[in-house]
Amino acid sequence: MSITIAATASGNSIPQTAVGESVINGDFTINYNRYKDLSDPTNPTDRYSFTTGDGVDEETNWTFYFNEDPNFSLFSSSQPLTSALLMLTLTPKDPTDGITTDALWIETLEIIGGAAPNAPEFQSLPGGVTATIQIELLDRLPSYSSANILAILFSSVGGRISMRYQDDAIISSATLELTQNS
Repeated sequence: MSITIAATASGNSIPQTAVGESVINGDFTINYNRYKDLSDPTNPTDRYSFTTGDGVDEETNWTFYFNEDPNFSLFSSSQPLTSALLMLTLTPKDPTDGITTDALWIETLEIIGGAAPNAPEFQSLPGGVTATIQIELLDRLPSYSSANILAILFSSVGGRISMRYQDDAIISSATLELTQNS
């Protein structure tokens, strides 16, 4: 028998925008992506001149609250995960280079992005079209092991996993399902 716990974050596919400020989009916080602009010498680094919430050059943060799942108390920190399935609904926005440079990660673990075999499924999506993709996190980088994900889940914050996505898409829904044998 297996036990699955799930947590979801949701927002609007067309969030409000702001200049030089973070934008709250439901369960997501959208911030100006300081990393990309600092690496491009043609871009000014003054965050107050950039629009946030348009889906271009941004970082989106959210937290999954598994402790709200009724089966969380049945989940074990010592039993390995058999699946860590992430489902994202996103709309790519950058009209120039698409989202080929985008990445996502569980905070404190490695970035999932870049070249194959680590290239996420969202990097091939067409601009302006909302899509839902699935990523089995246990199939990714070595840091996305059952032990590491469980260590975060059962850390001092108990039952929470914080995520980040950067940089050229609006995330309107995210679900993470964790499964283990009981």
